[in-house]
Amino acid sequence: MSRARLAALLVAATITAPALAAKCSPFDFMVSDTSAHEKYGILVVVAKVTNHGALACGVEVSASSYDKSGSLIDTNNAWPASIRNIEPGSSVNFTIHLQAHRRAARFDVLPNDAREWRTR
Repeated sequence: MSRARLAALLVAATITAPALAAKCSPFDFMVSDTSAHEKYGILVVVAKVTNHGALACGVEVSASSYDKSGSLIDTNNAWPASIRNIEPGSSVNFTIHLQAHRRAARFDVLPNDAREWRTR
């Protein structure tokens, strides 16, 4: 490989690497403090999501309930901060609803998607 080609690749990598690193990811978020209770046939799931990334971003979470054998009963998605970004190191408390079912043995809440909301 010629020196000119190698230099061009190094310049391209230097320019694109920060752009690739500066993206929102659901892996930057962690859901904690989850609890659930039944109310009027609805499983009310309460949790907290924290942004551990370097950018202010919004996150979509997915809540799912399962029976004893691990079969999916219900799932629901929500954006806990709506169309607002969650600052790095900050948390948002949220509630999400699932269908309550007597077969439900467990539930989980996981980050599903992330994006940077831009204001005009």
